[in-house]
Amino acid sequence: MKKEYDIAIVGGGLVGASLACCLSKSGYRIVVLEKTPINSDLQSSYDERGLALSLASCRILDAIGIWHDISKNCVPIKNIHVSDRGNTGIVRLDAEEMGLQAMGYVVVARALGKGLMDKLQSYPEIDYLTPAEVVNFSQTREKMTLNVDYGGSVREISCQLLVGADGSNSRIRNQAGLSAYVKEYNQTAIVSNMSVDTDTKFTAYERFTPSGPLAMLPLDKSRFVSIFCISNTNAGSYMEMDDEAYISKLQEVAGTRIGNIQKLGIRKSYPLKMIKSEPQFSNRLVLLGNSAHTIHPNGAQGFNLGLRDAASLAEILITNRKTSKSDAGSDQVLEEYINFRQPDHNRVVGMSDGLTEIFYTDNMIKKVLRNSAMSLLNMVPAFKYKFARIAMGVDGRQPSLVRGLLLDQL
Repeated sequence: MKKEYDIAIVGGGLVGASLACCLSKSGYRIVVLEKTPINSDLQSSYDERGLALSLASCRILDAIGIWHDISKNCVPIKNIHVSDRGNTGIVRLDAEEMGLQAMGYVVVARALGKGLMDKLQSYPEIDYLTPAEVVNFSQTREKMTLNVDYGGSVREISCQLLVGADGSNSRIRNQAGLSAYVKEYNQTAIVSNMSVDTDTKFTAYERFTPSGPLAMLPLDKSRFVSIFCISNTNAGSYMEMDDEAYISKLQEVAGTRIGNIQKLGIRKSYPLKMIKSEPQFSNRLVLLGNSAHTIHPNGAQGFNLGLRDAASLAEILITNRKTSKSDAGSDQVLEEYINFRQPDHNRVVGMSDGLTEIFYTDNMIKKVLRNSAMSLLNMVPAFKYKFARIAMGVDGRQPSLVRGLLLDQL
C-alpha cells in the first residue's frame, strides 16, 4: 500500500473493477478500495443474477481482455420480444435481420465478476485492497486525502482523483455532500432462474404489466433467468410462496410462448428506485455506476450504462495522461467527462423512467398510445433500427472502445 496515488477507486464491484482494468496500462498509479472481501457471498455485484450485456458492453469487455475468458459462460441474445400483457402492442427484434450474430449476451454476474477479478489481480501496478473502507476524506485544490480503514488500522493516502463506484447508497456521495434525486417506484424485483420444456431459441422476453415488467433472459437452451417486478405490497407474499405457487404466477404473466415452466431456482429480491446524483462530480471527485445513476431494470440498461461511463472516463484520463500538464482530477478532465456522457445518461435514464410512467397504469389513453407506438415501431424498419441501436448501447456519441478500438489505440 502506497501513500500516494493518482487515482483511488472506491468500490471493486463490476463498474469499479472495469474502470481499473481499462486504466491498467495507462501509467497512472491506481488503488481500488473494496470493503467486502473477495469471494464473499456478501458482494452483491457478484451474485447469481443474470446480466444482459449489450453489444457495446461486449466490445468494452473485449478491449480490456476479459471477453475471451467469460464468453464461454455467456449466452447469445439472438431475438428480443417485447409485449404489453393483455394488449396488442408487440416489438420483435432479430439479430440476423441486422446482420449480427447477437444483439447482446447474458452472463451470470458471478462469472463476470470472477473474470474481472482475475484480470485485475494480474496487474501488479494496481493495488487492490480489501477489506478496505474510506472513513473520511478531505479535498484541496491540489489533492484528495483519504483515511482508510485497512487491516484494522486507519491509514492515510492521497490521490489526484477519487472515483466513487460504491453503489446506490454511496458513502462517498454522502461524505462529499452531493445531493441525489430519489424516486421510489414502490416495486420489488424478484430474480430467479427457471427451466422450461421448450427451446428458448436464445430469445429475451420483456412483458409489461400494470404492476411492473417480467423479463426473461436465456441462460441456455432450456433455462431463463426471470426478473419479475411487482408492487412492494405483494413482494413479501410472493417471496414466501412455495415454488409451485410462484411458478403458477410466473406462468400466468409470461403466457405459453416460453413453454411450460418446470423448475425454479432460488429467489432473491431487490427494491427498485431511481437515484440520480445531482451533480455527479465535485472538486477531484466523480461518481460512477449506481453511485451516479441507479435506474429501473426496464430494458436491462443499468450495468451497461455504467460500463460505458467507465470506458469514457478511462478514455479521457488516458488522453489527458499524454499532455504535459497531466492531472487526473482536474476540473477540465471531469467537465469533459460529464459533457461527454450527459446525452447518453439523459437518453437511457429518461427511457427507463418513462417506461414506468406509460406502462404501469390502467389509464386507457396511455394504453392506446403505448400500443400504437409499439405497433408503429415494429412495422417501420427505420424506427426499429434506431430502437435496437439504443438497446445495444451504440447509438449517439460513445467511447472509442465501443467503436472497436483497443486500449493501446486510444
